[in-house]
Amino acid sequence: MKTNLIPSIIIAAAILAVALIGRQGSANQLQALLDQLEQSVQKKDPAGDTQIGRIAAGFSRSAAEGMRQGFQGSQNEEAKRELEIRDKIQIKDVKITSGRMKNQEKVIGLVKNESSEVVQNISLNVVFKDANGTLLDVSSKFSSINGVLKPGQELGFEVDRDLGSFQDKDEVLAQRKAAEAIVSITKLSLLK
Repeated sequence: MKTNLIPSIIIAAAILAVALIGRQGSANQLQALLDQLEQSVQKKDPAGDTQIGRIAAGFSRSAAEGMRQGFQGSQNEEAKRELEIRDKIQIKDVKITSGRMKNQEKVIGLVKNESSEVVQNISLNVVFKDANGTLLDVSSKFSSINGVLKPGQELGFEVDRDLGSFQDKDEVLAQRKAAEAIVSITKLSLLK
């Protein structure tokens, strides 16, 4: 959920800026602003991270730290335990493959339980990037893994992504394909 918030904030800021400049400026000023926004989002630092990546990582760290601090205050021991278990659930062998139709692709992979607990109701989210590391898409719905995951056990997952309309040309669909998929666990519950 927090991953979906970041692109929305950036898009909202861009729309606001476009509206303000659209009232006061020319099309050239508008294009210059959009070009500058695109460059700032895609520009990489010496470590190879983009500005949007750093923002996402910062939000993630901040949220996790806030949760941990709240848990340390004994607010909810069960939720604290679930967070510790989540850190021990590994995502592996992630691959992007062709989808069921020409205008789709899918991400497949494995989830491995390296904890000592039995977990269920695992929800995943996927961030899609192109070959340059530019954000293409964030899955709009959380995908759930069916079944119970015992300690040491692995379960497969699959997340579909639409590339466009079925009527789009094959070249257009090919340009929209992701080169990288980053899968994260957004939720799980412990089997009692």
